Amino acid sequence: QLFRRSVLLNDEFQLHVQSVVRGRFGARVQVHSAPVKSKARMRDKLLNYAAEAQDHGRASLPLTANILDPVRATVVCDGPAEMLTVARWLVEEEAQSGLSVVRVKNKFAIT
Repeated sequence: QLFRRSVLLNDEFQLHVQSVVRGRFGARVQVHSAPVKSKARMRDKLLNYAAEAQDHGRASLPLTANILDPVRATVVCDGPAEMLTVARWLVEEEAQSGLSVVRVKNKFAIT
């Protein structure tokens, strides 16, 4: 079900990200569409989350709630300063942009 919903929503999501980010930053940043996370990758993630839930009680239920990026896009910036500007804006303007930062990976600090 998550995969099917993701496929149905992906085009609208991609257009929204393009519109919001380009509307704010123009040509200063590039937005690249990414494919919907594959069924196989979602299945692998669910197996990992099930093992975590069983071993440590860490995963949220339903397990599909742990898949935070079934639809995704990439924002490419000119450098670290621009990257911080865009990341801060996404976090601070979540209500206005309609985009949510649900997780920051790779120990990247926004503040």
